[in-house]
Amino acid sequence: MTGAGGEARSVVGDVIDFALSSDDWEGDFGFVTLRLHAGLVDGRDIFFVRTDASDAQVARRDGLVHVPKLAPLARDGLSGELFAFEGAAQPAVLSSEPGRDDYTPAWRLHRVRWQGEPRRLGSVGEVEDAERTGDVSVERTTAVVNAALVKWSTGELAVDGERKEYLGPGQLLESPDTTAMRVMFKLNQCFPGSRAGRAGRAQPAARTSS
Repeated sequence: MTGAGGEARSVVGDVIDFALSSDDWEGDFGFVTLRLHAGLVDGRDIFFVRTDASDAQVARRDGLVHVPKLAPLARDGLSGELFAFEGAAQPAVLSSEPGRDDYTPAWRLHRVRWQGEPRRLGSVGEVEDAERTGDVSVERTTAVVNAALVKWSTGELAVDGERKEYLGPGQLLESPDTTAMRVMFKLNQCFPGSRAGRAGRAQPAARTSS
């Protein structure tokens, strides 16, 4: 979130709603509700949120914050692999999830386009097999996307039912809603003076650049 003169605006296109403070709980923090994205890891459903990208074009197109310093994570095995499908109702395919030694919220973005009849692909291995047979083409990029998993095959991020401290029992205010495809996080102070008083609900603006 960013703003000037007391105005708060969203700089991430996946922000559905936010407020810098709330009278609905005791803690001195607000909330941000983000759009969930569906994915698959080895055939199992996962759900993630997107915030930043190392590539300016990717950030602009997808409404993410451009963070060039993410780029080095594409090297030396510091990022996972995320295959995003174009032109078909197919969830993204990711290479890992929390609980595995190789999990990271940073992912190299690869674009998959169907060359044959679309079908459901559930794992990186299946995507690579489809590429070898010519059923898909894969554009491998060096763009890194910050996309943290909030729900995965064995668990989900913790929900803070107390709502008293920002660094409390969890960073979510509600469990991920995989029907409405949204999730509510705590939102702490974003810039000096933004929390002056408890002036009520801030209305998120349209997508803006960082």
